[in-house]
Amino acid sequence: MSNFEQHLDKVKNSMIEEISRNANLAYHSLIENMPLNKIPESIFVNYFLPCFLGEVNNQRWVLEWISIAGSPVNEVSVVKDGTTQELFRVPGLFSSNNLFLNNPEVSISDIFARHSQINSNMPLQSMKYLSDALGHTYTDIMKSHNPSKTQTAWNHILERYNIGKPSSVQTQQPKPNEDMFEY
Repeated sequence: MSNFEQHLDKVKNSMIEEISRNANLAYHSLIENMPLNKIPESIFVNYFLPCFLGEVNNQRWVLEWISIAGSPVNEVSVVKDGTTQELFRVPGLFSSNNLFLNNPEVSISDIFARHSQINSNMPLQSMKYLSDALGHTYTDIMKSHNPSKTQTAWNHILERYNIGKPSSVQTQQPKPNEDMFEY
């Protein structure tokens, strides 16, 4: 190997190392540190919360919410009316944690491309490959899936507005000997 080739390999390896070191920084900058848009509490409570609860038949509310959030994966900060004081955050409509695989070297398109290659000569093996590869991908996605953060945030929001708690009104229970179907 010539000196030029050795030098070229060193440059290539140093570039790969630099990219690897900065991959986490790029991920955090692009995905985790997305801008946080704000909405006044009165608009959230009077307009969007009933939509989230399915109480209003408005076909456009999701698009309106995304236009406020900036993206379906972005959270929205609900602030006290007339101030910038954050009261709570509404989770994104989609969780970005589920959109990225733990093993980014193997993408879904790579799996299907390999399946097509195998399928032309060995259809049964290609189906086994596809099943195994998609099963591993599903496992990777489920490992990174953490619904508890989203669920906790929504529980907090619903508790704040006393939604979903059992009513304090007692329902009258029939007496044991009483016929419930008596007319």
